[in-house]
Amino acid sequence: MEPNKVDDVSLKRLPLTFQCLDTGGLYLLDDGFTFLVWLGRMLPPELVNNILGVSLANFPDLSKIVLRECDNELSRNFMKILRSLREKDPSYHQLCRVVRQGEQPREGYLLLSNLVEDQMAGTSSYVDWIQQIHRQTQS
Repeated sequence: MEPNKVDDVSLKRLPLTFQCLDTGGLYLLDDGFTFLVWLGRMLPPELVNNILGVSLANFPDLSKIVLRECDNELSRNFMKILRSLREKDPSYHQLCRVVRQGEQPREGYLLLSNLVEDQMAGTSSYVDWIQQIHRQTQS
């Protein structure tokens, strides 16, 4: 199996920056302990319903969603991706959390704090930090 492919579903790794997130997209962040499913606020509701098996209008508290495979191709592919990622490290079963864009404070805590390539609140970005370490080791 190719590293960025699960069966016939291609996976694309993105830099950990907020600018890479499309408001009409669905993203999966694996931090080693948890899978975070981030739903852009412009993601079509029928797509969310197909993948998660719930309507966002009828299910406002996303923290209570339990991911399960639904009877459609999108859901089967999504769950296949989760199974494949879990098989790479069978020593730990990552739980899934779902968060929607703009849902605070959950989005900030669960997603934005993991976007290490962004410069946030006066801190250095990951690239700046690496460059600083490099300069310090060269002196």
